[in-house]
Amino acid sequence: FRRVLFRSGITGTLGVSNGGTGTAVALTTGSVVFAGAAGVYSQDAELFWDNTNKWLGVGTNTPRAELTIVSPTQTYAPSTTLPAGTDLYIVGADSANTRITQDAYGTGNYPAYTGRQARGTAASPTASQTGDILAQYTGRGYGATAFASASNARIDMEAAENFTDTAQGTYITIHRSEEHTS
Repeated sequence: FRRVLFRSGITGTLGVSNGGTGTAVALTTGSVVFAGAAGVYSQDAELFWDNTNKWLGVGTNTPRAELTIVSPTQTYAPSTTLPAGTDLYIVGADSANTRITQDAYGTGNYPAYTGRQARGTAASPTASQTGDILAQYTGRGYGATAFASASNARIDMEAAENFTDTAQGTYITIHRSEEHTS
């Protein structure tokens, strides 16, 4: 019987080839870790995973939706109050337009936004019915202290009849808030 005594003689950084991270820097909880040069672990402050809510932040360590994207030149933290059901939240840079850009090339090809609506569930969808909103584009302004809690203007694309595989009539409604004069 032979007795073996193991001692930890490691001080400093444990190299990647020996099963370590290759860095003495403590990794931040939630930061996304990458294998950098020579396999040394590094973290990217521009990517953050909130494991409690299952949200990903790009450019922020405080995501507010499933995917939150904050402009690299934005210094303000994302809003804590978002419309219910927000899955994608984009915060643009101050004094700059925020755009979502899609390109399409070739004859007859074009960028498209497609909203799809069905009753029922994802596992068991049922037909859209007269008056159902199939897709909606909304706008909300900022008052003295916060964004409006409801849309100030919106465009609804709605079902004009109960849908079947062949009957799928639609119409568009434009809604606006009333002007107030003093």
